[in-house]
Amino acid sequence: MAKQTELDVVLNARPYELNTGQLLLVPLLPPNTPKATLPSEVWERVLAYAIHGPYNIEKSKRRLTRAQWRAELSTVCRMFSVLVPPLLFAHPTVSSPNSLRAVSDVIHAGDARWDSLRRILHSTPGRWVQSLDMSALDPGSHYLQVDALLRNMLPLVPFVAEIRLNASIALSRATLDALRIGPHAARTRSLTGLRFAAPHLGPAAPPDADAGTREIAGIGSAAAAPGGRGG
Repeated sequence: MAKQTELDVVLNARPYELNTGQLLLVPLLPPNTPKATLPSEVWERVLAYAIHGPYNIEKSKRRLTRAQWRAELSTVCRMFSVLVPPLLFAHPTVSSPNSLRAVSDVIHAGDARWDSLRRILHSTPGRWVQSLDMSALDPGSHYLQVDALLRNMLPLVPFVAEIRLNASIALSRATLDALRIGPHAARTRSLTGLRFAAPHLGPAAPPDADAGTREIAGIGSAAAAPGGRGG
């Protein structure tokens, strides 16, 4: 008989008997072997491809839309709840004034909940934004609202490295100053689609095919040129 260990479970059939037998419980199934787990860095790469991949999930009544599917990824497990939110806000694409307002409201709500006791200086989800694509946004009659939303949101996205604007968006001097001297200015490497009106030079010229196609290292030099078109 094998030697009894502390982990063995023994049953006494008749505990009040002086001479009673003992039954040793034997597991019917073999012990589970530990499964190898993927590091969080690998999962982050996989999720980044799944969220920002070029494919689209088929839209139907039986399948979730791509936006719903991406939003529900964070509910899969505890690891995904940590990895997915930064990926969702890394590269927002804005195509309408309403979507710009929605992104701005979420960023401002996160900043309002932030406090100075945290070790990280910048709030979330603003500090997760790495690029902002507004190239498909046509402001129409809401150009003042678009200008104000962008101006108020820029101080809360300190790590944005690429900004794509639509040449039809005429930016005010205050918004240009926010682009030039904001906390993101030292990290922004690409600014395209920039167009603004200089009153002392007359009305702004209509956007041409080459407007906003050049990448610049930093945006200070582009915004500092009086009456010009940068990016």
